[in-house]
Amino acid sequence: MRSMRTAARALLLLSSSAMLAAALAGPARAQRHNTVSFEEGEEGWYPLFDGRGIDGFVPAGAAEWQVRDGQIVAESGGMGLLLTDDTFSDFELRVDFLAAPGTNSGIFLRMTTQDLLAGGRAYELNIAPPDTPFPTGSVMHVEIAPGGGAPQFGAAHKAEGAGESDDWRTFHVVVNGGRITVTLDGERLAELDDPSPIPEGYIGLQHNQGNVAFRNVKVRRLRL
Repeated sequence: MRSMRTAARALLLLSSSAMLAAALAGPARAQRHNTVSFEEGEEGWYPLFDGRGIDGFVPAGAAEWQVRDGQIVAESGGMGLLLTDDTFSDFELRVDFLAAPGTNSGIFLRMTTQDLLAGGRAYELNIAPPDTPFPTGSVMHVEIAPGGGAPQFGAAHKAEGAGESDDWRTFHVVVNGGRITVTLDGERLAELDDPSPIPEGYIGLQHNQGNVAFRNVKVRRLRL
C-alpha cells in the first residue's frame, strides 16, 4: 500500500513539474516584436526597427513620426516618408501595419532619393481604402512630379479584395530585379513586372492621411 501511495505522489509531482515547466517555457518561446528568431537570423533576416527609436531612418516630408509601445506611428503632419539610411537592390521585406479605416499610407521600395524632390522614383506599395484607384496591396512605379503635382505612374498592378481591417496585418514583399511580389496575410495580391526597373534604393514607410502604425519591420538581402 505504501509503495502505491509513494508511486502516486511521485506521479503527481512529475505531472506538476511538467505543467510548471510548460507554463514557464511558453512565454520564453513566444517571439518578441521587432526581433528576428534564430531561424530567421540563420536565413539572413534582420530588423530595421528595434521598437525603441528610429535610428537608421531619415524622415522626409511633413509627417510627424513617433515611437510608441514598440510601434512607429504617424497620425498627423501630412504626407511624408521615413526612409532607411541604407539602400537595397534585391530583397525580401516583412512588415506589420495597422491602418485606421480611410487611411492612405504605404511602403516605398527602392526610393532613389532621401527627399521628396521632383525626379525621385520608387515603387509604392499602397495601404488605402477599397474605393481608391490603388487600394491596399497595389504596387506601382512612381516618379515625383515638379511643384508638388500628382506623381507620374509607370508600370502598376492594382490589387483586389484586401479591404480594410481593425487588426494588424502583415505584408511580405519580394523585390527581385524588375519583379515585385506582394503577399498580404499569406494571400498573394499583386505581382508587378516592370520592363524598366529601378535598380536600387531606400525602403520608406509612408504617411499620407489617417492613422497608421508599423512594427516588425525586417528585411533580408537576396544573394545571387
